[in-house]
Amino acid sequence: VGFVSPYKEQVRVLRQEITRSGIPASVSIEVNTVDGFQGREKDVIVFSCVRSSRRGGIGFLRDIRRLNVAITRARFCLYVIGNVNTLV
Repeated sequence: VGFVSPYKEQVRVLRQEITRSGIPASVSIEVNTVDGFQGREKDVIVFSCVRSSRRGGIGFLRDIRRLNVAITRARFCLYVIGNVNTLV
């Protein structure tokens, strides 16, 4: 399982929360930025978009290459977590 986010601070928070959750180290969970996952895949990817804006700005995700990397890292299953009004 991989968790992907475009923002380093979100990666830090996700790592912290996964550690706090008590998931055994034997469970393979990787958390990294979009750039950190480039060229690699996981069976399941959780994409944490983070960004929410009343104006609909999507920040890093405006770069189609970054978005492509983020949504093509999953071999079998992709979960996208974000504000639907910002993402659509």
